[in-house]
Parts: sequence; structure tokens; C-alpha cells
Amino acid sequence: MSKSHISDIERGQRNISLTTLETLMNALDIDPSGLFNFQTLDGVDGIHEKKLIIDIHKSMLMERGLDEVQYIVRTASDFLGTLDAKEASRRSKKD
Repeated sequence: MSKSHISDIERGQRNISLTTLETLMNALDIDPSGLFNFQTLDGVDGIHEKKLIIDIHKSMLMERGLDEVQYIVRTASDFLGTLDAKEASRRSKKD
């Protein structure tokens, strides 16, 4: 990919395919959340520790099969949903 092509993409003058986007993310060693996260998290307490823990878990998950990863994601989503529901219930009782 030429420098001018990448420059056109950066300036929004050229659209890219998902395959090209994936190629760029792999070349830059970033994941979609890193690419599309426009919020600055550096001021958040413990952000560096959280990133490290997430990176460690990501490495562990990459070694597993797709069905196992999907199961873990569903389980984590269910668990977080339960925590969020408990927090919402606690707040509504407080109000």
C-alpha cells in the first residue's frame, strides 16, 4: 500500500474494505476497540493495570478454540449484566 493511499484514507478521501482495515490494524498491532475508541482513558484510575490484565487475558483466549472464546464472552456478558442489574436495583432503592 502506497503512502499516498494511506494518506488518502487518513484524510477521509478514500474508503477502504474491511480486509484492508484488518490488514492495517494487524500491521499497527491494534485491535478494533483501540482503533475506534475516541475517548482518552489515561486519566482513569488503574487504566494501565486494566490494560495489562486485559492483554494477558486476550493472549490466553487467542490460544483457545472459537467455541471456548464465545462461551467465555457469553459468560462474562451475563455476569456483567447481573452486576449492572444489581447496581441499578440498589440505586433505585436508594432514590
